[in-house]
Amino acid sequence: VIPSPAISIIPQGPTTVCEGICVALNSSSSDQVEWTLADGSTSNLATIQACDAGWYVLRLTENGCTGVD
Repeated sequence: VIPSPAISIIPQGPTTVCEGICVALNSSSSDQVEWTLADGSTSNLATIQACDAGWYVLRLTENGCTGVD
């Protein structure tokens, strides 16, 4: 059994901000990441800008297994 890869979201600043302010979110890995942004779009960048309220989901796939944060 291959364990799911460990992945975490690393905010570069406060996680509660006023409307119109963005916060950079970094992946703890730059390999095969996929973000799902608050508006439902996706990104494969290691760092994204979170500018909208809502959920941001990070997935990392290694050796056919997926870790989610």
